[in-house]
Amino acid sequence: MSAKAEHYDVIRKPIITEKATMASENGAVVF
Repeated sequence: MSAKAEHYDVIRKPIITEKATMASENGAVVF
């Protein structure tokens, strides 16, 4: 489980910023 958590952090951190900017244009909420 800790390995999955680490992978999630690596994957989510860069993607969150991209999705957040893209979603904010569409008025969506990013989790």
